[in-house]
Amino acid sequence: MDQERPEIDGRKSRPRDLAPVRWYCAIAAFNAVFYVALGVGFLALGVAPPAAGPLALLPVLTVSYLGHKSKTFRSKGQHRRELPRFIVVSIIDLVLAALIPQLGIHARAPPFVSLVLLSVVVPLANVLIMKFWIFKAHGRR
Repeated sequence: MDQERPEIDGRKSRPRDLAPVRWYCAIAAFNAVFYVALGVGFLALGVAPPAAGPLALLPVLTVSYLGHKSKTFRSKGQHRRELPRFIVVSIIDLVLAALIPQLGIHARAPPFVSLVLLSVVVPLANVLIMKFWIFKAHGRR
């Protein structure tokens, strides 16, 4: 006997309905590990925490944009519309990547704590922004 599947938007869910969630989590998890590893590497090289955060975030942005555009949101939207929006959000992310470690210094928290906090806060905020602004539904495959 099949178990009752939950309804999403008035229809029964199917396993593929969860594909965007799985892709977002996979890409975000990869980026979080990549970001923390780079951040810790920069810290080990003597880079100050407020600089280590943004430096670690820059390489992650390409993976994030292309991965979420193609896999999470399956967007057919044009890069000339979506990429500038993504860049705006990324600039905000970079400011947070500098600000949160600076606040951590003032709070006397270990630098690693700020990097881990950023790797959670930024992806959670970004998923909403990507869904409702950057990769709007009209451009999905």
